[in-house]
Amino acid sequence: MKVKITVLMSVYNGERYLSEAIDSILGQTLKNFEFLIINDGSADRTSEILQRYVDPRIVVIDNKVNIGLTKALNKGLQIAQGEYIARQDADDISLPRRLEIQAEFLDKNPDCALVGCAYYQINENGELGSIIKVLSKDSDIREGLKKQNWFGHGCISMRRDAVQAVGGYDEKYKFSQDYDLWLRMAEVYKVANIEEPLYCWRSTPSGISKDKEAEQKYYANLAVSEATKRADQRMLKKNNESTVMVSVILPTYNRPDMLIHALKSILNQSYHDFEIIVVNDAGIDVVRNVKLLNKNYNIKYLIHSENKGLAASRNTGIKAARGKYIAYLDDDDIFYPDHLETLVNFLENNEYKAAYTDAYRVVQEKQNSNYVVKKKDILFSFDFDYDRILVENFVPILCLMHEKSCLEKIGLFDEKLTVFEDWDFMIRISRKFEIAHLKNVTSEYSLRTDGTNMISSRSLDFGRTFKIIYEKHRAYAQDKPTLLLSQINMIASFIDTLERKIREKEQQIESIYSSRTWKVGKIITASWRALKKFFYLNFFLKGML
Repeated sequence: MKVKITVLMSVYNGERYLSEAIDSILGQTLKNFEFLIINDGSADRTSEILQRYVDPRIVVIDNKVNIGLTKALNKGLQIAQGEYIARQDADDISLPRRLEIQAEFLDKNPDCALVGCAYYQINENGELGSIIKVLSKDSDIREGLKKQNWFGHGCISMRRDAVQAVGGYDEKYKFSQDYDLWLRMAEVYKVANIEEPLYCWRSTPSGISKDKEAEQKYYANLAVSEATKRADQRMLKKNNESTVMVSVILPTYNRPDMLIHALKSILNQSYHDFEIIVVNDAGIDVVRNVKLLNKNYNIKYLIHSENKGLAASRNTGIKAARGKYIAYLDDDDIFYPDHLETLVNFLENNEYKAAYTDAYRVVQEKQNSNYVVKKKDILFSFDFDYDRILVENFVPILCLMHEKSCLEKIGLFDEKLTVFEDWDFMIRISRKFEIAHLKNVTSEYSLRTDGTNMISSRSLDFGRTFKIIYEKHRAYAQDKPTLLLSQINMIASFIDTLERKIREKEQQIESIYSSRTWKVGKIITASWRALKKFFYLNFFLKGML
């Protein structure tokens, strides 16, 4: 007779509760199962306990050394014969009708690949505690899995062919290997939970959930992060059937007049096969401005319900993009008429997937109600330096164009970064692709002395984010002492700049208030500034030396 269910258990030094767990399976109302137990190198009385059982449905696999839960479960999946796989932990208890109810559910719902259940929490003495309730509908679970695991690992049953199709457990996960698996299965199949409690999960002071909480949290966050990346990649692939050559991503926030100039600079391009995706990051309504310019119906207007920042805004635009290539423009910058044509012609006729041009930096000062250009220069103009990018960013994001397919390998902008998200993006793209430099000035970006442009409006976050970027990409620089020294010097330079700005503000105040009290205050302030700079350096350089 064909085996209906394989009950899969891995045990490591589980002598205390093992018999209770085994007996709970042998006492099931559904009798057609095999019970596959992986003894994962136990050094206690686990082997002795297992040898007492003579039930022919029990198959014991002895590992000479401990290989860990994830690998042990994959070993069991390779051996399993059942149509369904039911998990069972070695310190928990399955209620008598668990297998029967879950198998019947899967039989009646052939489009469902995974089913769990509500469960009781019990203590080390087996005393019942609270009921752990679960989401039951597929749509609710899919949404809920983005934030937390809605399945108890030991109380699920799943289709063997489905779990094999998604690759089984990912062996890089020491913990939360189940969470990662459920997320991957939910991307392909329907999932469900039975609201009736069918299982008893034991919570003990020495249990895994108590003992390794920090590691569990790390791996759980990793599972969610990787699921998010896969969702982004699916969205990108879905949009890969392009009807335009270039998608220009244009975030905007509370600058309607500047937005018009930015949009006009794109619409005036000599190259015409493009779309513009405007992402309003919860700023004032600019739909009228967009509609007035959307005469060729090539502008798509998206709105965030709350302010999410530049990285999220660009990601929103990318996910909606249909172009083969992606270009970027902020609402206070402009393209010159040949910008798109220059980059598209190069990329279409060369093997590069990413390229950048040069841009003018336009320093503007506010006089009365208008901004006046005080300086116009090219800050950077050299071929891509794969080491220097680990120290500082020298490619303004509006200069860059890349194939949309690049994002399938490097991911989207890091939404955890409040500044330097473009620099982090350039580092990541440079680790996977060669980047070409075209010595053509095809755009300009603004730097306003009052700090109202996108580049400078978050300047207080710069120092903190320097350290985040350096630590995030430390692996690329750790064997290069010169690079590490350059990073330290960059942070020190930033602190000096910050100190200079503070002194300038103090001088402005001093010119207004000239008194003996102020002079005494200056002495105190100077001492405090020196002490503060020492602590700044300690904070920023901690872990880098």
